[in-house]
Amino acid sequence: MTTGLFSPEALERWLASAASTWRRPAKKEFIRFFEPWRQVFEPLFQSGRPTCRGAEAMDAVDDRLPAAAMIFCEPRYRYLPSGTAHPFFAFQVDDLTRIDRGLFNAHDVTVADLDLTFTGMYTHEVGVLADPTFWALT
Repeated sequence: MTTGLFSPEALERWLASAASTWRRPAKKEFIRFFEPWRQVFEPLFQSGRPTCRGAEAMDAVDDRLPAAAMIFCEPRYRYLPSGTAHPFFAFQVDDLTRIDRGLFNAHDVTVADLDLTFTGMYTHEVGVLADPTFWALT
């Protein structure tokens, strides 16, 4: 399903060159990732004080690469930097070497390393109503 700028196929094409491997995890696998992710980062999200925002946030994600990561969109999650109408998606990737800021912002991507030391939240409202945010434990 493709709506507006949303295209999971565009993400898949991009992942083919940006990671050594990628796959769509089963729902249960994603939940086993998402619940610890939520427990680790939600107290930080509630504080309302990200490590950094905007272009600096996107730079901070770039600086943490390469990484084994989960790339996802969970539209029902209340701490997203902006609202999204995109459907849920998730990709587990190995050796993610680069980010496509335009693609990630258009798809409201959240990226987090599998060790849960950082997460970056992108938004289609970048520079208008909201900015990408970056949250790090170290």
